[in-house]
Amino acid sequence: MMFLFFMLFDGIVPCVVPLLILEQEYSKTLVGIIFSTAAISGAFYSFILYKKFINAH
Repeated sequence: MMFLFFMLFDGIVPCVVPLLILEQEYSKTLVGIIFSTAAISGAFYSFILYKKFINAH
């Protein structure tokens, strides 16, 4: 059940956040910076978790 909510959140946020940011009259460049930073940090976090749990049984 928690996975379902995570997937809904993960699907809704990329659609809603840019609209909210642009509604506040920030630039599209700022939206790109926010999403690229989130993508890079997510990839880094996934790599760290992979390295940490690779030998976990």
